[in-house]
Amino acid sequence: MYVSIGPQYEKVKMPDVRNMTLERARARVEALGLRVRIQRACPGNIVVDTEPIAGTALRERDLVALFVC
Repeated sequence: MYVSIGPQYEKVKMPDVRNMTLERARARVEALGLRVRIQRACPGNIVVDTEPIAGTALRERDLVALFVC
């Protein structure tokens, strides 16, 4: 008998991408295997905040929000 514990995901830390352009921040986050949701706070192209915050432990494929202004 074989019992699966489910998929194994790499553990990563949320990088600090504040004050980066959206393109650069998105590339950095996606390179870690994380999924990105963009929240536009105003017209602009700079990441002003993230959810979760930088340094938070995550699993590969987790969803993070980039707040752009």
